[in-house]
Amino acid sequence: MRVSLYYSNEKQKQMLNDAGITQGFFSVQIGDNKQDYYYSNGNAGVAVRRFEYDATYDMFVKRGTALFNEYEVGSIFKIGGKEYILNEQRKLDIPYGEDIFDIELPKKEVE
Repeated sequence: MRVSLYYSNEKQKQMLNDAGITQGFFSVQIGDNKQDYYYSNGNAGVAVRRFEYDATYDMFVKRGTALFNEYEVGSIFKIGGKEYILNEQRKLDIPYGEDIFDIELPKKEVE
């Protein structure tokens, strides 16, 4: 069940905070079933499954992404309120665990 189908982002954050969960990774276990999540303030939802976080992180940091081809090397991306510079390999040097879904893209150059 996806909580986001039934509760607003604000209500989800309130429930997580009431349970002592703050931004970052957390796990939910019911019986033998365990799921890892990332508590995000970004646009992908409040509770993002860890495998989705890992895939997006890998794309930004290790593989690069076609999205970044639209920006000049040296462009500044804001992630979780911190600035990261697009390197020559068109990747971002982001520490694992940062809120990669809370991203502010730089303005594109007018051609």
